[in-house]
Amino acid sequence: MGAGGGAIGSTLVWHPDAAGTTRAFTTVDWCDPGQGEVAVADSFRLDRGRIRGVAHHRERFLASAAITGPGELERASAFWDDAQAALRAIVAADPEHPALFPRLERRERGEFRLLVRPSPPIVTGDGLAAITVATAAHDPRRTPRVKGPDLERLAALRTQAQLAGADEAVIVDARGRPVEGAYSSLLIARDGRLAVIGQPAPRIPSVTERLVRDAARTHGLAVDEARPTVGELAGASLWVLSALHGARAVERWVEGPVLVRDDERDAWLRHTLANAATAL
Repeated sequence: MGAGGGAIGSTLVWHPDAAGTTRAFTTVDWCDPGQGEVAVADSFRLDRGRIRGVAHHRERFLASAAITGPGELERASAFWDDAQAALRAIVAADPEHPALFPRLERRERGEFRLLVRPSPPIVTGDGLAAITVATAAHDPRRTPRVKGPDLERLAALRTQAQLAGADEAVIVDARGRPVEGAYSSLLIARDGRLAVIGQPAPRIPSVTERLVRDAARTHGLAVDEARPTVGELAGASLWVLSALHGARAVERWVEGPVLVRDDERDAWLRHTLANAATAL
């Protein structure tokens, strides 16, 4: 199987009639707007051929694709397999190439695409920077449990937060309770206990959150589900979790609660997510 090109920065269109062959993808310079908006998407950081939670990313993508129409589960599965093969070929051609942040898409009209994107810069190691968050101005999501259709609206939301001096926007519900970040999920720690945003908060199933919960369970650590208001987070520690950055501690909430840093938990999260990376 091959990418039919696959240069960094390229967009590859998948051809189901050639699935499993070296002709599965062709590179395009212009995307047909007739294929509609993004219906399903998934992204992950691929660093020297290693990725965190690839099976979970695949599961989430297939589950969302399956509800778009009859036969889409099988098509999405074949597409994902070909996309993985294409990415492996890209890495094999240059094992020391800088990290990638590919995006796999299904468009509204059924076309599947692989976007071979370079990874944005991230801060790693002991110098991991803390970030600032702000309460989102509104909730623009139309499909809160499916990643893809809302990506552009969420990007605009985060841009608004950046104008307020924040790195991420946190969406809150009508009762003032955090739901998720524009491109992240939330992890809370207080009195030595971890918590994630509980159900039935409508949000995207987070792969990074799942990896953290699995690791905590392995180490005998409880992870509760909670629905605090923004104000009730005062005195707690908070992280935003994402496939790109892993876990980033929140140092400040613009016009929000005073948060505390937990350096020991920071170190555990970095170690946990570093160990979660496996070969693609």
